[in-house]
Amino acid sequence: MSDIKEPKRYTIPKESFNEAFLPYLKSNARIEIHYGGGGSGKSYFLAQRDLLETLGSKENNILVMRKVSASNHNTTFSDYCHVIDMWNRKYFDDKLSNRFKINHSKGDERILCLKTGNEILFSGCKDDNELEKVKGIRATKGPITRLRLEELPEFTERDFNQLHGVRMRGETSTRKRTVCSMNPINAQSWIKKRFFDNATKDTLFYEHKNTNISAIQNNPEIVILKTNHEDNRFYGEEERKELLRFKDIDKYYYDVYVLGNWGILGNIVFNNYVIEDFNYKEEDLENNFVGMDYGFVHASTIERGGFRENELYIYDEVYGKGWTNQDFINETKEHFGNYSSIYDYTISADSAEPDRIEEWNRNGFKVEAAKKGPGSLKYGIDYLSAIPKIHIHRTNCPNLAKEIQTFKRKEDKDGNAMDAFVELNDDTISAIRYGTESIWGNQYNRYYGGDELDWGLDDLGL
Repeated sequence: MSDIKEPKRYTIPKESFNEAFLPYLKSNARIEIHYGGGGSGKSYFLAQRDLLETLGSKENNILVMRKVSASNHNTTFSDYCHVIDMWNRKYFDDKLSNRFKINHSKGDERILCLKTGNEILFSGCKDDNELEKVKGIRATKGPITRLRLEELPEFTERDFNQLHGVRMRGETSTRKRTVCSMNPINAQSWIKKRFFDNATKDTLFYEHKNTNISAIQNNPEIVILKTNHEDNRFYGEEERKELLRFKDIDKYYYDVYVLGNWGILGNIVFNNYVIEDFNYKEEDLENNFVGMDYGFVHASTIERGGFRENELYIYDEVYGKGWTNQDFINETKEHFGNYSSIYDYTISADSAEPDRIEEWNRNGFKVEAAKKGPGSLKYGIDYLSAIPKIHIHRTNCPNLAKEIQTFKRKEDKDGNAMDAFVELNDDTISAIRYGTESIWGNQYNRYYGGDELDWGLDDLGL
């Protein structure tokens, strides 16, 4: 490895971390679980800590995992790259970038620290074959010492047992650890039953800033920290406002994503889907479509799908948050390449921002605004709900697979389902609604949306 000599000692001030996480810079718990509400900064902190230890420890190789490996690129991997870039500019006089070799190739992401030889690798275990392969993953310089499971509810208990107990092999001088992060989306999950309801007597539970620093440095077996958006002073105000909207929209989302409490999810809309890695491709399907939804605080997303024997197959996805319109265009071009059939399709997109559509068209795409009409949201969801089966490609469309499981109806004060939907965490579903708009005309002639609504499909929109 490189024998780079530092011209001076660089310091990362503690103010660059959120206070609730500072004690965990020196945690050595065998299992560490960070859970709670959205926007708490837990995933970003884990990226900060991993990079610090990669720089400062002689033996610290980290394997970062999502259930589907492809999900890492715009989430965990992006966080590491952002931290490196930010620290490089603010604290290292543009010298830090010389300390890392980063492979940005999708599916082969890795970060090598040139100073220590430590690596951060990325993987997934969508099926038993991938789970088996994890045990063979080694860094350039030695075995894996840290396992990080992002979005723990994506993993089964068997996954966890195999990864934590079996897959990290090889003798190391550094204590092997498993670190997890999650939102507590389902009170019926194996995670709550195992680590909360049936917690061992020596499990350490902390909230916000009340961590006992000496306790978490004394080789504990399990440490669990709960945080929410109030613990993140770097959280953007627009994002915080969006999060706090949940209080007036839906109790479940408020409990889980604002307060960070375990949620009991009821009144789910879709029960006609299956998440799988099917083999059908675009050429095997009919009525292929492309739908797009814009966002910044919300996600920007493209969903591609088609039909076979009256069943819907969603086979490809572009998804990201914090993207400008040009970022979204660039990511889409990179995802599909120069010769994709996507350039031949008319993409149906959110009509709210015509300037965005114009920019896409100037970049070689064919984008048209979806129509909007009274009751169209309900009609679009009813249409998708009536499809005999929606097949979602597990590897290619992980964000749709996640959103469709929690898309729900609004509830009255007594918890009864209303004839309306919670329009949050539904960006991929919106893209599908936009994309299938042109297909409705093949199956319906008129739609009666309410007491005085009587209009044809030309009036429908999303």
